[in-house]
Amino acid sequence: MNETAAVLTNSGTLNVNGTFQLNQGGSLAGTNAVYGVSSTLIYAGTSSQTTTNTEFPSSSGALQQVMNVETGNNNLPLDISRLQKGSYTIKVIGQDGSEANGRFVRQ
Repeated sequence: MNETAAVLTNSGTLNVNGTFQLNQGGSLAGTNAVYGVSSTLIYAGTSSQTTTNTEFPSSSGALQQVMNVETGNNNLPLDISRLQKGSYTIKVIGQDGSEANGRFVRQ
């Protein structure tokens, strides 16, 4: 599913068992999405995008979240209050393929 600058209103059950991608300006409204065990949520934009409870719920959320940013913009808002308690790894991949990893614990 791929939404660009549009609001997808979910009034039933939205089960994501693959990839759910929101392009710049896209959003999900209504009932929270429910993600399968190997699902991915992608925010594909060129500027900051803010996560919401609907596409990034505190339970049954995506195991992997990807955010694309514009060159030079390295501030990504991520509301960790929606995450389950536990350890998380953040991986940043540069355009040149270089990688940086970080880790945090949600208590």
